[in-house]
Amino acid sequence: MYKYITKLDWLLIAPMFLLTVFGLIAIYSLSLGDASGVSNFYNRQAVFLGISGCIFFAVSYIDYSIWKNYAGIFYLGSIFLLVLVFVIGKTTNGAVSWFRLGFFNFQPVELVKIALILLFARYFSQIETAKVSWKHISTSFIYAIIPTILVVLQPDMGSAMVLVVIWLGMIFLTGMRFWQIAIFFTGGILIVVMSWFFILHDYQKQRIVTFLNPAQDALDSGYNVIQATIAVGSGGFGGMGIGRGSQSQLNFIPERHTDFIFATISEESGLVGTSLILFFFGLIFLRMKDIVNKAGDKFGQLVVSGVIITIFFQVWVNIGMNIGLVPVTGISLPFLSYGGSFLIVSMFLMGVVQSVWVNKRRSY
Repeated sequence: MYKYITKLDWLLIAPMFLLTVFGLIAIYSLSLGDASGVSNFYNRQAVFLGISGCIFFAVSYIDYSIWKNYAGIFYLGSIFLLVLVFVIGKTTNGAVSWFRLGFFNFQPVELVKIALILLFARYFSQIETAKVSWKHISTSFIYAIIPTILVVLQPDMGSAMVLVVIWLGMIFLTGMRFWQIAIFFTGGILIVVMSWFFILHDYQKQRIVTFLNPAQDALDSGYNVIQATIAVGSGGFGGMGIGRGSQSQLNFIPERHTDFIFATISEESGLVGTSLILFFFGLIFLRMKDIVNKAGDKFGQLVVSGVIITIFFQVWVNIGMNIGLVPVTGISLPFLSYGGSFLIVSMFLMGVVQSVWVNKRRSY
């Protein structure tokens, strides 16, 4: 056990757990003088943090190569749960996305993230050539589009975007020719246009319009963005202090413990707190990049790369929508936002990354 502990990458573990502490403090601050049930979120998140921490160390102890054998099971199991959620799932904010398990609500799309990363890592690691062919692209597309369609039907466009980005990112990393990239870019534009007319709901279209001009509907669709940006700006250099943020404490910020927790932290800890958060995320990405470079096999490299893509995209979109740079999509902030299944899956993925570091191979 001592030998295992000494092999752990503590420069990766430390910022990760410090971010969870930041999130826990933010959720605690929202519970001060609150009568809307946020205090229960703090107690639950503390439990989720303990469970996810145990999962992280347990997964990091297991040789990551074993997950190659279970990638298909993960995938089929996640597809089954996505179908089952339409039958016995819980509707929240108009989306049928959750299973109610006592005090714990489980979102099956989180398992799909693990499944796609492992499945694509196994699939692309078996490609002998340096470049992917259309056969590889079309096969992987089928794997990705099935769960994506099921998630869109819930509807949960934010999570669907994450699944698509995982697929696209891992294809690009595996190796694409310039003309393939050009075709993808053109196809992407066509999909965006068709989505606007045939797929997106009215409220989703309104989010995009609001992103371009939040003041156009400041009391309705633009309210979330405006209140979040006010909170971020009002934090100043040192912040207003824990439990003293007017926007967060007076409940002006919507979803202040999940989608807009960054705004809550910004208001109460200011530039100092947000700079620390960005620094911790930057350190995590640098360490994961180093693990990719030092991983001993292609499967390990692709798994870690898939985790980087997933975490980075979620961080970028969440912080972006908190400061008005991207439309509101309902994507939570890794390690900080409230959510049991979201935190547990994030820790599981980081545990696999840690396992790649501990069990790194010497040759391909």
